[in-house]
Amino acid sequence: MIIRVFRMRVKPGMHREYEALIREQVVPLMRGAPGLISLHVGAPLDDPPEEFLLMSIWRDLRSMQAFVGRRWREAFVLPGEEHLVAESIVDHYESLDDLAGVAPVGAVGAAAEPPTG
Repeated sequence: MIIRVFRMRVKPGMHREYEALIREQVVPLMRGAPGLISLHVGAPLDDPPEEFLLMSIWRDLRSMQAFVGRRWREAFVLPGEEHLVAESIVDHYESLDDLAGVAPVGAVGAAAEPPTG
């Protein structure tokens, strides 16, 4: 499995507009991608919330590349986002969940464990 961590810092005052873009366009687009196992979107706990995180888990590198394209190693801004984003960074990792003996996070068909305590 491949873990793609995409972080972007928005320009001051653009938090709400960028969050709406993620919610209305990015997430629906990504959810339909073949090979996507899970998608997590986060905003910082700090104020002001200028950074966003999109962490996607892919079945394999080929699936991720098919969705992202030939320039998958680059953190690029989509058309229409330029006025919102100040900086973007992307990193890729190979999952080592098998070493830890845990099921893949958000794996399709995986049952969630109820909280204990």
